[in-house]
Amino acid sequence: MEGLQGSLDAATAKLNSLSRAPADGRPQLVELGMPIFTDHAPLPTQEAELRKHRI
Repeated sequence: MEGLQGSLDAATAKLNSLSRAPADGRPQLVELGMPIFTDHAPLPTQEAELRKHRI
């Protein structure tokens, strides 16, 4: 019973927040946060560095 009450409370809160949202059709700003990169970019090879400096 407590789980159902928690779900009902969460759904009610969501519906209340949606009813307070502006309904003028304009898109709203969304905070996407800062991306987290877990891999490092590969280092360029010496050959690629030499080709970059040639004319």
